[in-house]
Amino acid sequence: KVIETTIANLNSVNFLESMKLFSKPEIFDHENLLFCTKCKKNQIAQRTTTIYHPPSIFIIHLKRFIRQPNGTYSKDPTHIIFPTDEFVFENSENSEAKKIKYELFGIVNHMGDMSYGHNSAFCRQKGAEWRLFDDTFVLPARPEQVVTSSAYILFYRKVAIF
Repeated sequence: KVIETTIANLNSVNFLESMKLFSKPEIFDHENLLFCTKCKKNQIAQRTTTIYHPPSIFIIHLKRFIRQPNGTYSKDPTHIIFPTDEFVFENSENSEAKKIKYELFGIVNHMGDMSYGHNSAFCRQKGAEWRLFDDTFVLPARPEQVVTSSAYILFYRKVAIF
């Protein structure tokens, strides 16, 4: 399942707030009817998205490239605030696990645009310090350095269920 949140034209977005929006009921009303495959008609409906089987590795791909009306793509530089240590994902009443604690262990960064670019990564082993991997070198990194507007893919591992 892909969690997609539109972030264009904002200075910053809080990742945890976006996760709450992910599971918020979505109403399809007169302006935006949903096609029913049973009756073959557009209907007023409500849809709720839930993660029933939380993954051991939770990978979040941040939508950084926005299609423009002229068909080209531009990079969205919005700064996304995400937890660098642990966060608790709260699931719905019907899922197999109510709360899952995840720990960030990797970040892929993209600098550039759709035509060209460069990738780097921040990674850490469990209980270890952050490292920046950039082409042929590896450097130590501080936790405050890993949250940038170049963050593109986030990797979290499950550390506890309660």
